[in-house]
Amino acid sequence: MMDEQVENHDQMGEAFHTGSNQSGMRNYNERLIIDTVRRSGSRSKADIARMTQLSAQTVTVIVNRLIADGILIKMGSVKGKVGQPSTPIAINPDGAFSIGIKVGRRSVDLVVINFLHQVIAKRSLSYAYPDPRDVLDWLDENIGAVLDEMPAKKRPKTLGIGVAVPTGLDGWESAIDAPKGAMKAWSNIDLAQSIHQKTGLPVIVLNDGSAACLAQLTLADLRRNKTFLYIYVATFVGGGLVINGQLFEGRTGNAGALGSMPLSLLSGEGKAPSQMIDVASLHKLEKTAVRNDMAADGFAAFLNAQASTAMIDDWIAEAAPALAKSVVAAQSLLDVDYVVMDGGLPQNIMAKLVDMTRTCVVQYNTEGIAIPDIILGELGSDARALGAAILPLRANFSVDQSAFVIGN
Repeated sequence: MMDEQVENHDQMGEAFHTGSNQSGMRNYNERLIIDTVRRSGSRSKADIARMTQLSAQTVTVIVNRLIADGILIKMGSVKGKVGQPSTPIAINPDGAFSIGIKVGRRSVDLVVINFLHQVIAKRSLSYAYPDPRDVLDWLDENIGAVLDEMPAKKRPKTLGIGVAVPTGLDGWESAIDAPKGAMKAWSNIDLAQSIHQKTGLPVIVLNDGSAACLAQLTLADLRRNKTFLYIYVATFVGGGLVINGQLFEGRTGNAGALGSMPLSLLSGEGKAPSQMIDVASLHKLEKTAVRNDMAADGFAAFLNAQASTAMIDDWIAEAAPALAKSVVAAQSLLDVDYVVMDGGLPQNIMAKLVDMTRTCVVQYNTEGIAIPDIILGELGSDARALGAAILPLRANFSVDQSAFVIGN
């Protein structure tokens, strides 16, 4: 029956999925109506029927049910030029809630978002390296705290927890200068199961680069059905990939792992060549800052200090050509519509890196490919936790069939 779904276009040219009026499609049609209202803003039932190509009766039945369930709400009546006033239907911000967690190499972040993806609570912990016991204890305490702080009537509407975490966290010990053996325990920890046992909530785990990419796709990118490469510059550079408007995770969930892209061939001595992660990661800049007596108030203060400009510029001069190489490689394989670059850097530094990457792209031989636009992202250091928080909402309400299953 899914092959009966086609696309409709509203008067602004926006593409919308359409549904089926046959029985057995209720779950999909509910998701479809929610998605249409979310994307287009408040709409009358007649507008929703036109955009989804569902019958007026089907839309009325489903919308009334979703209003009764608290998922949608009625707005104030709007008087038109002809006929009876219409009553726009909108997403209820308190219709659902979700928790997002990012476990990173230098920090753990927790956010709670409502049904409009607005952040209603946020907590963070910074560390030199992610000690498994410390991270799990902090999560246990803070997940409980944010749930306790929610009004009693809202707490049952928390759909689940999304977790954004680097692939193979236990393997990054030497790279981030953690004590030998300090992160080995991560190899024996089922993070999703651990959080689920503590909270009783469904848990979904996604690679952190893909999670940031999902946040960009959901919250910031209004161009639907596009293909784009997403580059995220953090302690270690990574990324994600969107193909035809859908997040592409790959066979092992590690698509867009730009940090692993080699920058040269093996040498005659068999020494492993440099990868993107070695030159385009903030970890390299941080190590340089430490060698140059970085102030005790840490790396974040260093990034915001005017005195650090020359050192940052040197790092950008090395990172940008490597990032440009990934752009050219992606374009030659995928013919992307554009590239988005974001990261855990102050916006002014990120803008410099984007500008230099654009300059370096045209220094490669790009004959035979169309150079894509490179766009500065807007979500910054919150992208990964936000993407994680979107996962339970996506699993419950997305019209994307690949997002339908929640794992515990």
